Amino acid sequence: MKPKKISKAKLRQLGAAQNLCLYIITGVYKSTLIAVLEYKIGFPPLQMHLEKLAIAYMERIQKGLIREHIKKECNTIRATIVYQL
Repeated sequence: MKPKKISKAKLRQLGAAQNLCLYIITGVYKSTLIAVLEYKIGFPPLQMHLEKLAIAYMERIQKGLIREHIKKECNTIRATIVYQL
């Protein structure tokens, strides 16, 4: 199953909600730049976090495909060995 693409409008809405939450949780003034706030608390920007999730998803899918290929080849080898005996 492929991850759904997020529209730019939804991404902006999520970013605005995240920023508001960061301001509330940390208690800083709204005049504080969000990039500075994210850096200070070690919280990655939303876009970066989503890209990290997408990369992790693709790696997980790749491992699954490789695993299936290895299983298939092992079964082929196993069948060949049994046939030769």
